[in-house]
Order: sequence, then C-alpha cells, then structure tokens
Amino acid sequence: MGFITLKSFSCKERLKFLGLKFLECLYFLDIYSIISKR
Repeated sequence: MGFITLKSFSCKERLKFLGLKFLECLYFLDIYSIISKR
C-alpha cells in the first residue's frame, strides 16, 4: 500500500480502514490468548 493510495482516501474511509485493522488485531490477539491458555 503506497502513500499515493492512502492520500486518495477520504478521512472517513481512512478511519474506517484503520478501525478494521484495529479490530482485526484485537480479534487475533483474543484468539491467540485462548489458544495459549490451553
């Protein structure tokens, strides 16, 4: 993902994209913690 594509994003789209990445990360960490507990 280049700088140009990020620049063409509108503010809302960028926030939505970052939010999705954040949720993905939380989801992954949640699954990881469940797996490591077993």
